[in-house]
Amino acid sequence: NGRVYSNNNERFTFFSQAAIETLDKLYWTPDFIICNDWQMSMLPQIFNSRFKEIYKDTKIIFIAHNFDKSYDFQNKLYNSLDIEYNKKLKVQNNLLNAIKFSDYTFILNNENDNAKKLIQKNSDFKGVLKRGKHKVINYSSEASPSERIQVYNDILEKLKK
Repeated sequence: NGRVYSNNNERFTFFSQAAIETLDKLYWTPDFIICNDWQMSMLPQIFNSRFKEIYKDTKIIFIAHNFDKSYDFQNKLYNSLDIEYNKKLKVQNNLLNAIKFSDYTFILNNENDNAKKLIQKNSDFKGVLKRGKHKVINYSSEASPSERIQVYNDILEKLKK
């Protein structure tokens, strides 16, 4: 019904952890785990802190396209998962954390240049992006479904290389 729950970040974090734990039950080691936007932004941290040794060859891909307060996660969530975080901050910026803990990051920049503006005005983003493999992709929010599929196909092609 369009309602946004106040604990959505907890719900998606639980889903992320459950998805990784399911891999063992399936006897499957994926080449890539693709994390889309804020909903899956906790997965790279969970994976690196608990599962990286088991799935050494699995690469985490993070795709960001919304740049709003949805990425602000409460410290209590990090405490409950026993994951390290910056205790100096009252709220964690999970966009930064997802980029930091991912092997590859694709940032979809819309026609308003929201992503580029965010990167330019925030030195933390510049620093995190310098450390890893990332690509900013210009992307229209009004793209047709076939154009959107092509963007994702281009990302998959880049990962195959």
